[in-house]
Amino acid sequence: MNLLEKIQWKAAYRWRLLRFRLWGKDITCAECGQPAGRVIVHLRAGRLRLEGLEQSDVIVDFASRETLRFRHADASECRKPAPPPAAP
Repeated sequence: MNLLEKIQWKAAYRWRLLRFRLWGKDITCAECGQPAGRVIVHLRAGRLRLEGLEQSDVIVDFASRETLRFRHADASECRKPAPPPAAP
């Protein structure tokens, strides 16, 4: 990789980070409430694209006609909250 390619790669990486900071939306797991990632939503011509979940193990479902539901794919990542203590 020559110097020009390194500079171009670094600029593209910084632009991606800046976009996620400005326009990205935090998503949480529907099961445990823990953060599952950060995405940028693209909707064009009736197609939905979620940029940012390429490296994440997240399951995406339609919870209703207008909402998406995100869950961890790996059960070990999903830390469910502890149940409340039993009343005496």
